[in-house]
Amino acid sequence: MVPRLRSLECELPQDEDLSLIHERLREAAQLILKTEDEPGRRLHIERLKKDICIYRDKLYVHGVATEIVENVECLASLLTKYKRVLIVE
Repeated sequence: MVPRLRSLECELPQDEDLSLIHERLREAAQLILKTEDEPGRRLHIERLKKDICIYRDKLYVHGVATEIVENVECLASLLTKYKRVLIVE
């Protein structure tokens, strides 16, 4: 299952916690791309997975559309599924 593009057009609640977690997601993703050693990438991938789960839970609490929450879950699943690809240099 691939996240649907219309999710990008979704109205998200203006919330400081969501904004902070979203920023952490971006940072973790950038660190995965920049880090050259396997242990470092593994650490950043685990951090990203954890933050995605926190983000998903907060979206659910804020009553964001179920479809959007499911897409965030899909991203976490894809990250788990393709973890080896991201770690290998």
